[in-house]
Amino acid sequence: IRNSIWLTPIIIGQSWIWFWFINGFDIIAIGEFFIRYEGYLTIFSLLGVNLLSAILATLAKQRYEKYMKEIKTV
Repeated sequence: IRNSIWLTPIIIGQSWIWFWFINGFDIIAIGEFFIRYEGYLTIFSLLGVNLLSAILATLAKQRYEKYMKEIKTV
């Protein structure tokens, strides 16, 4: 789960680079990102998606290990 939290700033940084590539370099875009509520909504939604996928992957791994133990005993 810790790795998924570290992934959020990397995704945001890549999105800024992509924004600059498309619209031209404008440093004001970073300031506007933190002033407007849409920026915080983006951060929290990215964090939520990353955490949810990490939790689901952990649950899937546990079920797979349980399934493999059942097969080995049969």
